[in-house]
Amino acid sequence: MTFVASAVLVAGIHALSPAAGDGARPFRVILREGLTTVRGNPVVRAVATGFLVMVTFAALDNVALVPYARDSLGASPVAIGLLGSLYGLGMVLGPLLIARARMDLVLYAAFAALGVGTLLTGASPLLAVALAGQALAGAGAGWHNVAADTLIQQHVPADRLGTVFGTVYMFPYAAELLAYAAGTALLAPVGARGLLLISGAGILVTLAVVGPMLARARRSAPPEEEAGSAALPVSAGLPSPAVPVGLPEREAAPAGG
Repeated sequence: MTFVASAVLVAGIHALSPAAGDGARPFRVILREGLTTVRGNPVVRAVATGFLVMVTFAALDNVALVPYARDSLGASPVAIGLLGSLYGLGMVLGPLLIARARMDLVLYAAFAALGVGTLLTGASPLLAVALAGQALAGAGAGWHNVAADTLIQQHVPADRLGTVFGTVYMFPYAAELLAYAAGTALLAPVGARGLLLISGAGILVTLAVVGPMLARARRSAPPEEEAGSAALPVSAGLPSPAVPVGLPEREAAPAGG
């Protein structure tokens, strides 16, 4: 029913008038422009790399969580639903705690919370601890949505934001497909618990990869970009155009749980 209601609401939105001078351009041209920006802008490149690596690991959670909760924790269907609900609650409430925070620090915290929360979920012998882990992972996913979108908005000219956002969000969806294929293949040999532990560890590896990239990018950013970055509140971040993490499905609702 929610999908039907969403379709009705979207159908009632009037299309935006095209900007003066804009015409229909081939998709390959738009894609090339977006990829050129991703490659040439160090901050956007760091964010896109984070999406690609993180979602590759975080979306493994979507494959593993239900069999893990059912078989390893003995969770009932209600408890399994509660695991997902607490992840979503963390996504909603987590960003409320970071108003006017520095977005690079929020991004680092997002990777840490999502990774630790997923590890906590997978390592726990108790359902209550797994529930706490999912809430922490959800908060990390919410922080990531805000930080990634805001960093892009702060470092990309306004007239190119649509192209860049469309390009960057190709990365988590490609990673999600890879994660589902890998997760399906790995579930039997390593088990659901092992898959969750791989997921959490991989997300923390993302922090080790993206952290230095983003730190270098911020040091080399023009002063006017950094001034705008410091002044822009968290509420200025654009909403994620996707429903992620696994990231696109649960993070943007691509993290984890």
